[in-house]
Amino acid sequence: MLTVCGKIAGSGLFYTDNVESLAISLPKNQHHGLPLKLGYRVPFSFTIGNSTLTAGMRITAQGYPWICPDLYNQRNEKTRLADILRENGFKKNQRVLLHIDPNKPSIKLEPEY
Repeated sequence: MLTVCGKIAGSGLFYTDNVESLAISLPKNQHHGLPLKLGYRVPFSFTIGNSTLTAGMRITAQGYPWICPDLYNQRNEKTRLADILRENGFKKNQRVLLHIDPNKPSIKLEPEY
């Protein structure tokens, strides 16, 4: 299991209900162990609070990994990362810890204290 730091980032884009789309960015110099490839979304199990969802991670052309703003619940219904983060007490620009198991792959999110 690897632990890396990340940050909740606003995209500057807003949904129709005025909620800003959020993603979680990771520094490119931290080893996360996930097999990321430019242009592809890598699915993984994402746990936040008592919820486990299916999320995706991508990498920018500059080499920065990020967790996509859309997730899928256990019924395979699309949900928004912004809503899940807010429901669990997280805020934009907050630093977070991601506990990554690259063998599953899975990520558990918690606040950085």
